[in-house]
Amino acid sequence: MLKLTVICCLLLASVSSTSLRQKRQSDEQGCNCQCSFLSVTNDFGEEEGNCKTADETGAKWCYVDPKYEDCLDLEPSVTYNLNWSYEACSTPALDEYACRNERKKGNGNRNNNNKVQH
Repeated sequence: MLKLTVICCLLLASVSSTSLRQKRQSDEQGCNCQCSFLSVTNDFGEEEGNCKTADETGAKWCYVDPKYEDCLDLEPSVTYNLNWSYEACSTPALDEYACRNERKKGNGNRNNNNKVQH
């Protein structure tokens, strides 16, 4: 009986966390989620951040510009006093048409839900 209770609780927790995740609206470009120009060189001489390298998940990431941290996946760095994101690597630049148009609409803030650390 205890085993069944634990399995039910785990299943319920998984469903609840998935339903609470906020998704971007289909017409929203994520323009308020932008990379900073910062990158660092690791112990192997590889440049990290600024969408230059992929992490253990295979995805590229960057440190986020503090003025534009409205990313769904924003996470604090464990090494530096900065936040990082995968999403920021795929959003249009602020001066691109998609972002100029979105900023006029005034799309709002989003939540974050990422677990990988940088």
